[in-house]
Amino acid sequence: MATKVWIGGGNNSASDPHDWLPNGEPQSGDILVIDQGTINITDNDLNGNPLTIFGRATVNLSQHANVSLQQPAPSSITINASGADRLNFAGLGFVTVNLTEHSKLTGSFLLHDAAIFPSFFTIVGGHSAKYVIDGDDVFAGTRAIINADTFGHGTFVVQFGGGKASSSSLEFGSFVAPDVTVELTGTKIITPGGPFDAEASLKIDHPEEFHGTIDLHNVSLADLVGLAEADSWSFRKDMLSIMDASGTVIDKLHVVSDASSTNGIHGLSVSMSTTGDVLIRPGADFHGTLGLPTS
Repeated sequence: MATKVWIGGGNNSASDPHDWLPNGEPQSGDILVIDQGTINITDNDLNGNPLTIFGRATVNLSQHANVSLQQPAPSSITINASGADRLNFAGLGFVTVNLTEHSKLTGSFLLHDAAIFPSFFTIVGGHSAKYVIDGDDVFAGTRAIINADTFGHGTFVVQFGGGKASSSSLEFGSFVAPDVTVELTGTKIITPGGPFDAEASLKIDHPEEFHGTIDLHNVSLADLVGLAEADSWSFRKDMLSIMDASGTVIDKLHVVSDASSTNGIHGLSVSMSTTGDVLIRPGADFHGTLGLPTS
């Protein structure tokens, strides 16, 4: 077992023995570190070892790359995936994942905040690009945006991060498959200046393309964008129906209300924002109207 530091050079191939210090291709059990720079990883170039990133770096994945990345300190990392690749990531900071057209990335992400600073996570997908969640993706004190079609059998856990910048959010800008769950758990924080909500929120830019399940816990919010024609709602057997003024259902959503703050009544609180979004929180009601906008 050896500790190898990435120095790069040439085509920045992770399989080039001259791009590591000391020289040599990664062997099973090695500790691999990159301080900064660009590294191109294909197939099993890292021989099953995680790569620890300490500074600004670009990681390019291709040809069925199988990689685990760790980022223990706040920094900026860009990950470019262009094939059918697998990635597990754990850390904090600014993380951007770019998926080329028709690419598929399978994996998991665990991001958390750093004391007073949130982490920021973005997936940007080209035409027909897919992100396949494999297990749990945890966003704690993280602002996450996924602009790629999302598939898989897993759960996005959006929760209190523990720091001062502890509100967490997830936004979907594209299709979400039926076997995907989003679990939202915030908390109320008591400070000398008074209590405030560290909210866990989900924003769905295209409600008609969201087919997953939303699991609402304490201090949580789901925001359905662009439903200004919504006039009323009903909630039965974990299914939320949103109707227009004529009573026609314009959207249906699988919602589980698990908040302890509702005194055992697993209903909802549904309202309309001034911008025409439908806002869903845990509550004690099972039907209602949406005539009066709220902020």
